[in-house]
Amino acid sequence: MSIDAFCDFLQVVTRVFMYIQAVALLDLGDSGGESAAADLNNEFGKDRAIFVVCDVSKSEQLKESFKKIIDTYETLDILVNIAGIMDDADWEIMVDVNYKGIVHATILGLHTMGRYKGGNGGIIVNMSSVAGLEGIPIAPIYGGTQYAIVGFTQSLKVKERINKFYFFSCGTKRKL
Repeated sequence: MSIDAFCDFLQVVTRVFMYIQAVALLDLGDSGGESAAADLNNEFGKDRAIFVVCDVSKSEQLKESFKKIIDTYETLDILVNIAGIMDDADWEIMVDVNYKGIVHATILGLHTMGRYKGGNGGIIVNMSSVAGLEGIPIAPIYGGTQYAIVGFTQSLKVKERINKFYFFSCGTKRKL
């Protein structure tokens, strides 16, 4: 994700931050995440945000990051998977970050929040670019990872609970 996209995301987080108890930001060490967490703590109060260095393409780092979050806040209520890179020349790492990272984080989120595992339930939001809805010829592998995110997320819908879930797509909200 570009620093501009990250800043836009942080603006959204800042707007809703007054309604949530705490936030954990996971990203690479050179992403500016530590500064973002410090800014959130300065604005909303000490210990409301933490930054955890994590490469989402590394499953062990992701597991350790989830453990640190639970150790720090004792719960997880909302998971937003937004990690992504665009580099068709280095397509294997792009697939690892863009798709496998989101799948692994989602599974960890389900196991952490899932009532079937003793959790309190929660919300998982998997972010895709518009390339997940309409291909982009200049970056077909990137587009494929974005389609995969959309397909994976749509496949998580549970038919028996369809009236309790909302599906968000491209800025619209439809009750299922």
